[in-house]
Parts: sequence; structure tokens; C-alpha cells
Amino acid sequence: RFTGHMNEYLETARKIVTREQAVSPYNEFMVSFLVAGFAYYSINAVLYDGVDGARFLGFLFAAGLLQQPIKKLQDANIKIQQSIVVTERVFSIIDSPSQVPQIANPLPFPKDWKQIVFRDVSFAYAGELTLKNVNLTVNRGEVLALVGESGSGKSTLVNLLERFYDPTSGDILIDDVPIRSIQLQELRHNIALVTQDVFLFRDTIERNIQAGDFTKTTEGVEPAAKMANAHSFISRTPKGFQSQVGERGGFLSGGEKQRVSIARAMFKDAPILILDEATSALDSVSEMEVQKGLQTLMEGRTAFVIAHRLSTVFSANRILVMKKGEIVEQGSHQSLIDHKGEYFRFFQLQAGV
Repeated sequence: RFTGHMNEYLETARKIVTREQAVSPYNEFMVSFLVAGFAYYSINAVLYDGVDGARFLGFLFAAGLLQQPIKKLQDANIKIQQSIVVTERVFSIIDSPSQVPQIANPLPFPKDWKQIVFRDVSFAYAGELTLKNVNLTVNRGEVLALVGESGSGKSTLVNLLERFYDPTSGDILIDDVPIRSIQLQELRHNIALVTQDVFLFRDTIERNIQAGDFTKTTEGVEPAAKMANAHSFISRTPKGFQSQVGERGGFLSGGEKQRVSIARAMFKDAPILILDEATSALDSVSEMEVQKGLQTLMEGRTAFVIAHRLSTVFSANRILVMKKGEIVEQGSHQSLIDHKGEYFRFFQLQAGV
């Protein structure tokens, strides 16, 4: 997968360089042509039209003034060529076919659902099984933590719930309705996602929070920020909710970006919540602030919490330990500690015992 993405990136870069190189000789020719034409006109004007030296010097001065605008036109043309290539890449992504098929007459998302069921779910990527016959029932309102080593299948499990992929075998159901039968847009409308790598748009804080659901008005933005423990730092910015966050949230710290992301999920107000390593990249102080927002966010919602730091999963209703695509243990924090299995080993490693 990495090789494929790198090849796509290199192909895009190659197109940009090719267009720049194709345009550059043309620009050089045009500049040379203008200079030659001006020189020819000036010499003829002096020799045959009786133009005096002062006027000739004026022509030379005017020619010098043209250099900078011509250079700017060249730079603008290069940027236009770069933009064309990037735009082609963006539209190729937008127009690419969905990786998951949609049925002709999809069902609505169940309103008063009671549970999410994974029934004999397996998933293979590039011929290798990353999930093996997973059977799991998650009750509505339950906070479920997923722990395990990297590559154990935690993220794959929630990616299947969001239908980024479909299981190789088995089914995922909301009550008795397979999620394959639910309209994809409606399914994802009922799921909020907070990840480690927060993506913020180059826009205002308000618009970034509203990105959780643009069908709603901005009235709920400030209450969502308060619940996410983000209102205090937003109010300290020069323009409050109208402050720009910069490209990918570059004007904000890691903890601040994460709290904006939590506020976005609050604003969306979806019944199903996925937290995928939401605090793993934060320092201890920022993590404490973000955890306050996460605790509020999880109240009354069905939450899937993926974490490497076990301190973030102690309060979960149930903890699942995954290993090589299988659920090897499950229970409360204390029951798993008493069991002295995989979870107990993780706990000892993180506690430095």
C-alpha cells in the first residue's frame, strides 16, 4: 500500500516538473523575442527616425520596468500549471469508484436500535487474514475499549463498522439489519470519529467544528466547544471562533487541535463514537485536558476506544484484548488484571513492573 501511494506521489510530482519544463522554454523565447524586438525598434528609431538620445534612454528605462511584471507572469504561469496537475489529482480521487458496493434499494438506519453485532467476521488484506472469525455484541450506550499490539486488528474492526471496507466473510449488523443494506451516507452520518491525526481545514475554528455536520446551523458550535473543554482556549484567541486555524491546524497546539476535533464530534451528535488513538500523540498535560472532553463526549453514546495507553481505558464498561486478528480476552480492567493474561502483561509493561 505504501509503495502504491509513493508511486502516485511521484507521478504527480513528475507531471508538475514536466509542465514546468515545457513552459519554461516558451517563456524564455517570449522574453528574448520582446528584447530583440525592442532593440530592433530602438536602433531603427535612432538611425532613421531622428529619435534623440534622451528619448532613447527613456525607452531603455521603460524596458527595464517591464522585466519585473514579465517575471511575475512567468511565476504565475508555473503556479497555474502546478494547480492544474493538483486539481486533476483531486478530481481523480473524487471520481474514483467506491471500494464498497451499495445495493439498489438501501434501508434506513434503524432508529431505536439496541446493539451492534459482529457475526463471524473475517477480513483479509493482500491475501493475509487480519481479522479471524470475530464474534462480538456491543450494547447501545456501552463503552468498549480495544487494546493490543500494533497490527492486532483493532483499527480494522472499526474500519469495517464504518464500511471503509467490507468483511471478507461474516456480517456486521445493527440489531438485525446488515450494515451492507444501510445507505452508506446514512450509516456514516450516525458515526463520529476522533483520531490521533486530526485534520483541520484552513478556515475558522467555527467552520472546523461545524464540519461535523454542515446541515446544522452554527448555533450549536459554542455549546459543543464548551462540552469538549475547548471554549477556554478559543476565547483567548484574537477573534474567538472566527480565528483562522491555518493549514492542517498549524496555528494550534496538538491538544488544542484534538479538542476542536472532539467539539466537531460533539456538534455532530452521532450515537456511535470511534476514538482511534485520540490521545497517543499528546503530552501528559494536554492529555488530561483532552480526556475531560472525551469523557463528556462518551456519555450516552456507544463508544469504541482504541488505545495503547491503558490509562485511557480503565473506565470502559468492557475491554477487549486483540492478538493476531482475534479476541483473546475480554472483561473489566480489574477482572483482566486478576486473570493475569495478555492484558496483565500490557499493564506490567506500561507500569514498568
